[in-house]
Amino acid sequence: MEKDLKKAVNWFTKAAEQGNAEAQTGLGWCYAYGEGVEKDLKKAVDWFTKAAEQGEARAHINLGWCYAYGEGVEKDLKKAVDWYTKAAEQGDARAQNSLGVFYANGEGVEKDLKKAVDWFTKAAEQGNAEAKIILGVRYDMGDGVEKDPKKAVYNITYLSAETLIQGNVGVYAKDDAIINRPVVSGNETDKQASLYCPECGKKLPVHARFCMGCGKKLEEGE
Repeated sequence: MEKDLKKAVNWFTKAAEQGNAEAQTGLGWCYAYGEGVEKDLKKAVDWFTKAAEQGEARAHINLGWCYAYGEGVEKDLKKAVDWYTKAAEQGDARAQNSLGVFYANGEGVEKDLKKAVDWFTKAAEQGNAEAKIILGVRYDMGDGVEKDPKKAVYNITYLSAETLIQGNVGVYAKDDAIINRPVVSGNETDKQASLYCPECGKKLPVHARFCMGCGKKLEEGE
């Protein structure tokens, strides 16, 4: 069947006007992104709200996003947290990860690193990649949790050889090791010499901070 977004909007509208929460969320999405209809963020928020009032989890997270970034509504981080919480409590991993960020930064809610880690953990247990990386960094640094190199390694190695930006630092999982370094362009790391874990002898990149083989934290100069 050929894709026809205008017809999709037409059918979404019919179902949404009859109170179908999933259709209301779908219609809100169409208005939010201008798919099959002229983009209208206020209408998107209206439809998301109707769906959210019926308990539709996707509408909850969409409203959280709207309030977090002031899209179609006045920016309100407290309301953003409220809507993300509703979605998170229904098991939405994206909302759980977002709540972790809010609690970690004290945005829209009182800063609480323990709650942040709890929400990151819930999201990571569902396979949320960003939550896994954040947890890895926190276990590495002992931020909101007791330092645990093995848990840091376990979470961060979820990534392939990709860089995730955390402020001005890149957390880079490559060649069975964790590297924490300023973000650079090109393949500078690939050109640098390797080192070996003094515990198990595993070959590691020069900037490795942990051995992926045994979990040993490498001291400077090793």
